[in-house]
Amino acid sequence: MSVVVKGMDSLMATLSRIERGAGLRRGIGKACRLVEAAAVENCPVDTGELQKSIESETPGPNDKPVGIVGTNKEYGPYVELGTVLFAVGGDGRHKPWSYKDVRGKTHYCIGQEPQPFLGPALRDNMDQVAELIAEGVRKDVKG
Repeated sequence: MSVVVKGMDSLMATLSRIERGAGLRRGIGKACRLVEAAAVENCPVDTGELQKSIESETPGPNDKPVGIVGTNKEYGPYVELGTVLFAVGGDGRHKPWSYKDVRGKTHYCIGQEPQPFLGPALRDNMDQVAELIAEGVRKDVKG
């Protein structure tokens, strides 16, 4: 006795597409570019260096399906999360501090308030991010 399963080839092709995840990765890429553009728009501008440094990394065909949006500027987290007394989560110094510059002038520092640009870029676009990723997955399933 033999059993014939109709549609097995189609099912295996669909499962293979889902496993490769090309549509998923494209959806993640689109979502990252959306969040990147929003972060650039939200970013506070002094010299413009931080704003220019915002980039996204999207997964390649052999990478885990993870996208990253951020900056390589070491002061980016301080702008996003604040410093000293204003640091989000109380992670900064707990007391103001002072220092003297080369001319002997004393400067007092209480910190910088957070100016979030990355977090809101994702939160404000979460519905679109989810839809872009879902659209990519649907393309993997449909073929």
